[in-house]
Amino acid sequence: MVTLSGTIANIPPRADAGKDTSYECTGDSRAHVTLTAGGTDPESGELSFVWSREINGNWIVSLGSELATAFPLGESNVILTAIDRARAKDMDLAKITVEDTVAPEVLAVDVAPGTLWPADGKLHLFTLGDEIQPAVVDACDPAPAVRIIGVTGSGDISFGDETICIRAASGPPNSLASYSVTFEAIDAAGNASTQGYRITNTDLAPVVEDNDPRCQ
Repeated sequence: MVTLSGTIANIPPRADAGKDTSYECTGDSRAHVTLTAGGTDPESGELSFVWSREINGNWIVSLGSELATAFPLGESNVILTAIDRARAKDMDLAKITVEDTVAPEVLAVDVAPGTLWPADGKLHLFTLGDEIQPAVVDACDPAPAVRIIGVTGSGDISFGDETICIRAASGPPNSLASYSVTFEAIDAAGNASTQGYRITNTDLAPVVEDNDPRCQ
C-alpha cells in the first residue's frame, strides 16, 4: 500500500473583463455603462471580483460582479481582478470607448413677430439669439453651436453666420413675402445637421443703416 502525502497546489482563476467595446454618448459628455464580470475557477470555487477603472487619469476601485458607472468621452481602461478562496488572483483589461456620432437637431426657430413696415426701403437686421432663437438639442453636447448658412427670397438680402439683413419693400406690404433660412447645428464632436425655416414679412427686426457692417 502506498500512502501519498503533501499539499495540493491551488490553480489560479481566470478573469474575463469582456471585449473592448464602444458606446454612444448618452448625455453630459458621458455614457452610462454596466459591465458584468466573467471568470472561471479550476476548482469550481467561489470567486470575488474587484473592478479598477481609469477616469481622467485617476484609478477608482469597486467591488462586485457588476460595475455600473459613467465613462467620459474617449478611451478608458478597466481592469477586472478575479480572486479565489485561496487568494490567488488573475487580472484582465478591457478598453471602453465613448463616442459622439449623432448630430444635434434644430427643433424649432422662434422669430420676433412684427412687420417689415413702413415700406421705406430700409434694412432690417435679424440676429441669432435676439430676433431669431433656434431651439437645438444634442444627446451629448449641452450647448451645440448654431449658424446661418443660407437665405433665399426676393429682394435685397444679405447674411452672415449670426445675422440676416432684409430690406423692406418700397410700396404696400406683401403679406405673402417670405424668406427661406437654412441653419446648421454643430456639436463639440463636429457632428452637424441642417434645418430650413421660413420667415415672412410679419417677422420684425430692427432698422439699421445701409452701411452697417453686419449687413455687408
